[in-house]
Amino acid sequence: MKKQKRPRASASASTRCSSDDLMTPAAKKLHLDNSTKLMGTVSKLFNKKEHSDLVVTFPKSRTELYLHRGLICESSDFFGALCKDELSGEELFTVDESDDEELLTEIFQGCYFIEMKAMVKDKSKIVPMIRLAQKYQFHQLTFHLITYLLESMDIKDNLFQYLDLGSGNDSLSRQVRQKLG
Repeated sequence: MKKQKRPRASASASTRCSSDDLMTPAAKKLHLDNSTKLMGTVSKLFNKKEHSDLVVTFPKSRTELYLHRGLICESSDFFGALCKDELSGEELFTVDESDDEELLTEIFQGCYFIEMKAMVKDKSKIVPMIRLAQKYQFHQLTFHLITYLLESMDIKDNLFQYLDLGSGNDSLSRQVRQKLG
C-alpha cells in the first residue's frame, strides 16, 4: 500500500463553503450541545480579576466583585445604561450602602449560571432579593424570582414581607394579593 498525500484544500471563492450551503437539505448538520460546558466556563469567570471589565464595590465591607460587562449589562438594564457610553476600559461602580451584599452578590452570580443559595436556604430572603433585582433592573431574574415566590410562598414564614410586597398596584402586588387571597 502506497501512502499518498492529500491535496491541500484552498479557500478560493469557488470552493468556499457558505452558510447557505450548510442549510441545504443535502448537507449534514452538526449539532454540538456544549451548554453544560459553556455554563461551567462562564461560572468560572465570576469574581475573577483577570479579564474583568466591571468592578462593583460594596462600601460597608469594601469588597470588590470583578464582573464582566457582557454578562451583567445584558442581564440588567440599569448596568446596561451605566456602561453604554464606555467602549473600553474598566467600569467602577459602588452600590448603595443599604444594599444587602450577600443578596446582590447572588444576583450577580445568577448572571454566571451559579445557583442562588441564600434564597433556597432562607425563604425570607426572596422578597428582599426581588426588591434588589427590581432596583437594578434585572428583569428576567425578577420574573424568575417572582415565579419562585408564588410557587413556594409560605405565609407562616414571610407574612409581613408578602404584605409589603402586595401593597402596590403593579402586577406582582396583584399576584401576591391574589395568592394571599
